[in-house]
Amino acid sequence: MVTDSDRNTLNRNGFFFTDRLFSSEKIKAAREGLWEVIHCNYETGVDPESRFWNPGDNPKSIIKIDKPHLCNTALFDLITDKSFGRELARVTGARRIQAWHSQAVWKPSGGGEEGNAGWHRDIQYWPFWKHEGVLTAWIALT
Repeated sequence: MVTDSDRNTLNRNGFFFTDRLFSSEKIKAAREGLWEVIHCNYETGVDPESRFWNPGDNPKSIIKIDKPHLCNTALFDLITDKSFGRELARVTGARRIQAWHSQAVWKPSGGGEEGNAGWHRDIQYWPFWKHEGVLTAWIALT
C-alpha cells in the first residue's frame, strides 16, 4: 500500500517505487504474453500501434513496441488491474487514473550500448500534455 512517505518521495524526487502490486502468476502471464507479442504472435488478432524491432533484427538491441496491450489479454489485464490504478491514484492524489498509452521496452542483458536507454524522462515526447497530471508507470516483468 502506498504511504504518505511515498507521496512525499514522488513530490520531492519526481518518482517513487512501490512494493509488489501484482501476483507472481499475473507477472508470469504478462511476461509470456509480451514474449508472444515480441515474436509477432498477436493473441487478440490486433497488431501493436508500432514496433521498433522485428524478429531477425539484432537480438542485443532494445525492443520497443507501442500499445502491446492491444495484442494480448494478459498485458491488457496487467495495465488495467484495478489495484494498480488505486495505488497510483493514492500516491498522486488523483480521483481517477486512465491508461492513455502502453509501451513495452525489452532491454536484453549483455546488450551494451545498444541495450541501454539510461535514466531519463519521457514528458518531452508528449508536448500536447501539461507536465502536471501526467504520470508514467513502469512495470518490471523480471
